[in-house]
Amino acid sequence: MRALASSPQMELIDVNRSARQSIAHAIATIWPSSSRIPANARLTIQVRPLPLPSGDVAFLGQVVCAELALAVSLPTSRKFRAKGARDPENFKFQEFETCLLDGAIAEMIDDRLEVVLSDGRRLRSVQVIPCKLSPCRDERRQMDALRLHEEVIGLVVKMCNAQDRCYRILDEELPGVRVLDFGALHDLELPPLSDIVDYIHLNHDRPGEPISPQTVANILRDWGLRIPSPRPRGGNLAVSTHG
Repeated sequence: MRALASSPQMELIDVNRSARQSIAHAIATIWPSSSRIPANARLTIQVRPLPLPSGDVAFLGQVVCAELALAVSLPTSRKFRAKGARDPENFKFQEFETCLLDGAIAEMIDDRLEVVLSDGRRLRSVQVIPCKLSPCRDERRQMDALRLHEEVIGLVVKMCNAQDRCYRILDEELPGVRVLDFGALHDLELPPLSDIVDYIHLNHDRPGEPISPQTVANILRDWGLRIPSPRPRGGNLAVSTHG
């Protein structure tokens, strides 16, 4: 997603983020085999809230290895599922709020990955549940709609040369994460809708798939942006008088 980026202090691995739905998968991005994890490696999980235009709150998460200056992103989520590490008889998953992962430590115990929450609880088989950010009925349509929204809003911000103003660091402790400041978006002075549509057609990632002006207008409304008035067709004409 556009909200995630590397920082000079920490390299962020964000590719294939949506496919990484467990802490084990995120760690395997760094070390494909658990036997390669150095004994002194400290793996922590950092989570921060991500306010959405709808008013809901999702969470951005990363598995961080400070020794390697690497962070691996997790899918945006509101909840995760896991099993109790100290309850071998209980094989049922339980659901938890994603915010509970903030500050957790991932460690290998007898070749099995355990996640230790900040309150001391130990969990295993921790799986992030990607949240559905769009009302679309199926996941493919949902992801396509989300990408389109992100692309259109990102291009509008770029068109207005407002990247520094509209993107902010979410938290100094969460390396490389920059998110849209929705308050800053609302104050943007936009050009006419026709100019925005022309700019998007020239710069968006799928030139063979034109985006209609109505779709652009709907996205702007969804994100709380003012819909620009249409440009006058004729302009001001001088009136000549005779006589």
